[in-house]
Amino acid sequence: MNQQNIEYLGVKIDISDIDIIECRLKRVNAPLCIQKLENSLPIISRVIKRNDKLIFNTNISCSRERAKSYFQKGDIAIDSSSGNITIYLKESASTSPENLLGNIDKLPDFSTIRLTAGIKLEKI
Repeated sequence: MNQQNIEYLGVKIDISDIDIIECRLKRVNAPLCIQKLENSLPIISRVIKRNDKLIFNTNISCSRERAKSYFQKGDIAIDSSSGNITIYLKESASTSPENLLGNIDKLPDFSTIRLTAGIKLEKI
């Protein structure tokens, strides 16, 4: 395992009707959650667009690790109680603290996404 693999987990996010998004999850943010996420890949689910967020359900259960309640545009976070992963489309606050996993540098235009769409996460 090289230094890059130790620090980051490369993930490809494929949302129907949208381009494939590549991002790096920073292991230092939530090492146990990211390890559980990596072991669960690939994940296939439905994504819901609500309140400038994309939310999808996973079967990952993890504890809070450096949880925070305020997120920047492009942040990816997981709710430790429900296993829902959220992609923040603009700066916003969460009602409950979530574990920050990483950030998407270049967010595509999500205005064309339907209310719900298919999503697939897989390791790069």
